[in-house]
Amino acid sequence: MLQRGDPQPHRTLALELAPHKINVNNIGPGMVLTPFNQEAIDDPEFREQQVQSIPWKRAALPAEIGRLAVFLASNEADYVTGSTYYMDGGLMQSAGQGA
Repeated sequence: MLQRGDPQPHRTLALELAPHKINVNNIGPGMVLTPFNQEAIDDPEFREQQVQSIPWKRAALPAEIGRLAVFLASNEADYVTGSTYYMDGGLMQSAGQGA
């Protein structure tokens, strides 16, 4: 059962479902060029400002996130569970390092 206040419920759920061979993982996307970021799609200058804090200096394409989701749902990821995959161009790794 998920615990109230659990900061990473996917890990708890992964442990609970492991005996049933059910994988539970997270994808933590950064800036992705979807309608959620429509202003960045429509205005290249705005997009350029927004990506300055991203080490790769660009936003992700939806297909990039999709490829990871497909992999995690495939038999190739059978032994992968309880993990979070940040697809953010290195933003999480640079947090607090002045990037």
